[in-house]
Formats: sequence, C-alpha cells, structure tokens
Amino acid sequence: MSKPMTSQSDENQGTSPKQRKALAILARHANSARIYIRYLTGRLAKMRAGVATSFLLLIATSVPAQQMTGIVRPLEAVQFAQDSDVKCMRSAVEAGDAATGPSTVFLRMPPGCVVPWHFHTAKEQAIIIQGRVIMAMKRVSSTTMSAGGFALMESRVPHQFSCSGRQQCLVMVLFDGKYDITWGGGS
Repeated sequence: MSKPMTSQSDENQGTSPKQRKALAILARHANSARIYIRYLTGRLAKMRAGVATSFLLLIATSVPAQQMTGIVRPLEAVQFAQDSDVKCMRSAVEAGDAATGPSTVFLRMPPGCVVPWHFHTAKEQAIIIQGRVIMAMKRVSSTTMSAGGFALMESRVPHQFSCSGRQQCLVMVLFDGKYDITWGGGS
C-alpha cells in the first residue's frame, strides 16, 4: 500500500485533516486511478480545495479504474444540451451510458431553477461545483449547499433540488446504475 498523500505544503495551502484523509484514501487506489487523479488535481487547482478533494474522492470510488483511462476533458469543453426532463436545466453525460448503466452527468441551472420531487432506481451522488443548491430529501432536513457540498440519495429515495442565489449552479451527479426517473414522492 502507498503512503498517504500528505506533505508540509498541504498545510500551507489550508488543507484540512478531513481533506488529507480523503487524499490518503485516494493514494490506495490502482496506478491508473493515481495518474488520473494527478491530472485532475492539476486541472482543478483553481477550484477550492474542498471541491477538488470531494470531486477526486467521488470519481476514485465510483468509476472502475479501467473506465477512467479513456476520458480527460476540461470543464470548459463540456457540451451542455437542453435537459429532456427539466426545461430550466442543461445537462451533459460525461461518462458511461445513462440508458444502460452507471453514468456521470453535469447539470447546469440558472438561479430559480427547480427540479421537483422525484426518485431514481439507481443510487445518486451529487457534488456542488458552483453556486448555491437547496437539496431536500424525504426524511432529511432541507440543506443549502455551496461548492464542495455533497449529497447521497439511496435508490428510490424521493428528493428535489433548486438553484438559489444570484449565480448559476453547476452540479456533478453520478448514478450507479441505469438512469430512470419517477416524478413525485415528495412531502
């Protein structure tokens, strides 16, 4: 096993113990994942440390290493299109095939955009990249999250979210299985 990826420079950059622990977990992944993570760490250097750490941990634990060797794309190159389910949102499938299995999707929403109560068969994980997102889940208090915020929705758990504030919202979502959506189920 590799040694945890910490150094004196981590402390100088304001890295928290939680972030250093997340980086140590990443260090234990396969060589291909480490190469990919090094690249992403460089590309994400301009993002807040919390966002970068969450992003890397989520990718390293959600996508098998053999799938991570085929895609390298800066955020500026993401091709957003009108979302077919929510008219105020634009989306882009970045990895996987949402129609047949696991996928990684970016969602871009203007302030005021609401994704109403719904649920999926697949487990869903979301990381807020930009903006302020209000996330609500059945049996969980509504929470306002900003860059670095994380949400996990288990299979068939109703949830909704909206973009609040004055800035557009950017969210990375990972589904662990085929994408489907059932509207309703909220309180």
